Parts: sequence; structure tokens; C-alpha cells
Amino acid sequence: MGNAYFTFLAIDNSNAESAPVLYTIPVGQDNTTVFTAATVKGGSNGAYQNGDVITSAFDANGGEYSLNTTTKVNSVTDTGIRVATTDAASTTRLASMGLTLNVATGTITVADRTLLRTGSYDLTVTTTDEFGARAASWWPSPLAGLRCPCSW
Repeated sequence: MGNAYFTFLAIDNSNAESAPVLYTIPVGQDNTTVFTAATVKGGSNGAYQNGDVITSAFDANGGEYSLNTTTKVNSVTDTGIRVATTDAASTTRLASMGLTLNVATGTITVADRTLLRTGSYDLTVTTTDEFGARAASWWPSPLAGLRCPCSW
């Protein structure tokens, strides 16, 4: 956060010098990735299916939206995330619950709905945005919302 400063001096082919100029480049704080839980399924909301989104991720430093001018609805065209990873414990936890992390978008989806189970599970997800900034998020996952009956 803050500013970066540098002085610039130009010299042409005749060795004539310009007056020195001070440049200021504002440097902003990196925003961490935000995870958003999808609508919880089960009971009257219908059964989870393989491929259903549990949570999606968005990095405001590089993410982009597009407005559909007909429907007036925004949709994400780029999450801003280039790489998403988990630590070993979180990778094992996801797999044991039938979930998978999309390493390009940070989205967590159902891989095997027969392994889903209720409870609250902590995950560590590290994302890298399009500018190379990394953010590690300790994330008390919305998997706690997998309240059964899950209507297989």
C-alpha cells in the first residue's frame, strides 16, 4: 500500500538532457479471493448431482464481469484466478468428501455425490491472481451447509 516513486531523465542523441521528472505510481493493497457458497441442496431443494457447484471464488484484482444488456444480469467472464491450490490435508479432506477443486478457477464442485456428508470442515485454499499476487485463505467451508437429508 502506498506509492512508489522514481525520477526520470531523458537524454537524446545529441546528449541534451530533459529536466528530471518525478513519477508517482500508486500501489494498492491486494484484495484476497472471496469464496461464495452456492445454494444449499437437499430436502426440498433437490439432490446434489456430480458437477454441482459447492462454492465459487472471485479475485477482485483481476476478475471481470459482463452485463447482458437484454436481461440486465451480470455474469463472471473471468474469476481473476490463475491457480488455486490446497494444502495436503485439505486436498485429502475434499477427496474424502467427494469434492474437487478446480485449480484454474478456485471453484469447488461435487465429484462423487455418494461421498457427501454433513459437518463443518476447514480448508486452506491458496489462490494466485493474474498479477501474481498470492492469497492463502483459511476457509471454514460452506460444506457445513450440506445438511442431510441430501436426497440421493
